[in-house]
Amino acid sequence: MFWLFLADVLSAAIASLVVSPLVYYIDGTVVTKASTGGSLLSSFQTFIKESAASPLRLLKSHAFFLLWLVYLGTYSTANCIDTVYAKTHSLPPTSVTGTPLKFIATTIVSTAICVYKDGYFARLYGSSVRSDPVPAISYALFVTRDAVTVFACFIFPSVAAPYATRLSIGAGAPFQYLFGSETASLRTMQLLSPAGVQFISTPFHLMGLEMHNRRSRVGLRRRFAVLRRDMPAAVALRMLRIVPALGLGNVLNVALRANLIGGTQ
Repeated sequence: MFWLFLADVLSAAIASLVVSPLVYYIDGTVVTKASTGGSLLSSFQTFIKESAASPLRLLKSHAFFLLWLVYLGTYSTANCIDTVYAKTHSLPPTSVTGTPLKFIATTIVSTAICVYKDGYFARLYGSSVRSDPVPAISYALFVTRDAVTVFACFIFPSVAAPYATRLSIGAGAPFQYLFGSETASLRTMQLLSPAGVQFISTPFHLMGLEMHNRRSRVGLRRRFAVLRRDMPAAVALRMLRIVPALGLGNVLNVALRANLIGGTQ
């Protein structure tokens, strides 16, 4: 079990390091746009100027480390839960499951680290005074966003993959390529689910930032006007962010785990 857990954590660490740089700049752009109301291009340029530009400084920055820690904790928790479940149910050690325990444990770990990271980003790049604490309602919205995201990225694909495979029987070549086997269906759902869930999770993210950036009593109509203003760009950006982070990153994590566990047997 020690070597299996080591493979779980190592595959998570490598996958996290691959996806964190891109996510770092996308997150910073979204937060900057929400706080300034500027265009995507100007928000990206502002964030680039205010953030670490060189790769060496990027790797040393606290914000980048927090992002890497988010995905390390998320991937490794999901991996370890799969390992324990496979061991106790006599399944192949590389099995990917969708159990309630996996959802609860992964949500707790991911949310705990991610909410702290979001609070740090909001204080660092938001428009509110940097010493102001992030309000509790923002944290609640971030927690809701993360629970929805974790379910879509780590639970839904393994549950939906067998059904997608059965539905694809007799379909054309493109569907057979994407869903012709449970392995193919799992990888396809791991890429599609993180993107699709952004239409649900992004409003929680933006409203959390809005509640932090404008502490004064602002009516819901004005807050939702900001939400409507930022939604199209934010959904597109968060899709661009989530597909490598919890889509491709998770596919890479699962593939690395399978290879590393294969080497331990």
